[in-house]
Amino acid sequence: MSGRITRKRARVDSSVDTTGSSEDVQVQEEGVVSVPNNVTQQPSQDEEFWFEDGTVVLVTGDVQFKVYKGILAEHSPVFKDMFSLPQPSQSAERTVQPNTPFGVPVVHLTDSPEDLRHILRLQMPRRGTRPFSSIHPSFHVISACVRLGHKYQMDHLVEEGMTYLQGFYSGQFKTFTDGHVYSPPNFDDEHSIGVVNLLRLVDRRTMLPAAIIACCWLDGTSLVNGFEREDGSRETLTPEDLALCIQAKGDLTRASVVTGLRICAPATSKLCKTKDTCWQALQTFFNTLSTRAHRISSVDPMTTYVGKARTLRICSDCLRCFIARDDSERWSVWKTLPLLVGVEVEGWDAVSEE
Repeated sequence: MSGRITRKRARVDSSVDTTGSSEDVQVQEEGVVSVPNNVTQQPSQDEEFWFEDGTVVLVTGDVQFKVYKGILAEHSPVFKDMFSLPQPSQSAERTVQPNTPFGVPVVHLTDSPEDLRHILRLQMPRRGTRPFSSIHPSFHVISACVRLGHKYQMDHLVEEGMTYLQGFYSGQFKTFTDGHVYSPPNFDDEHSIGVVNLLRLVDRRTMLPAAIIACCWLDGTSLVNGFEREDGSRETLTPEDLALCIQAKGDLTRASVVTGLRICAPATSKLCKTKDTCWQALQTFFNTLSTRAHRISSVDPMTTYVGKARTLRICSDCLRCFIARDDSERWSVWKTLPLLVGVEVEGWDAVSEE
């Protein structure tokens, strides 16, 4: 959610404890770092991020990453704070003891190896790595950027992720209706659930209505069950947002029906010189709306009917009148969109017109 996130200092060791301990260490629910004392097997070295001359080892799950703390500290105040903690003294010969196999500080993180790997690809890419090989990254890349960027105060990663998402979950009427796609190309439909969670995390309310519409396209099972992350865990909506989406499905559908009927009403232009012919064409189209129930009763009340109107045998004046009515009705419902989806968006009117 958008509440304040408590950040805690990391524990920085000079070694990885592989012998276990009788003293349990509690893992804070929102803490940045945990130190597992019950490790009985040495984690494996990551194949992609293990620099022999690295200056810190990050351990997450069962994977170790040997990287450069200077680069991490430059981009993250949280990591900089971690590495500023006093280190245990070492002998003049800097002898590596049997239980200190790396000779560099070791930091245990609670993130998944998959998420951390996405971030490291952006901060210190290896030769041959193409972190931006696609102009449309996967949801997992965007999610890692936003969640870990927020957690470790890497603000540039959060902004990059939000900028990309804003191109698809826009709070601006023209941007949303011109593109009229409900998710980025490399996202699965269920990933809209993760988008809602990301927007809640960083409190980007102007993008929430579009993301909730995307969630409302999901069937009930997908909406409830969510999707599987790369690490095997499942991501779902919060109970509050799940209830909000269930309510919004009905409200959006009703708004779509009303808007569609108003747009397609058989009204001719005052300038029309062939009123009988145009009215008959418009009336016939209106009468066939029942055969397009899937469209008129969708969860997106911003659906346009201009494409179909262009195929009707009506004069240019009546077509312009239809297009104007289409724009006007959709704009009217857009102004009430936050209310329809159950979220408060301060300054929605101003954002919509930008």
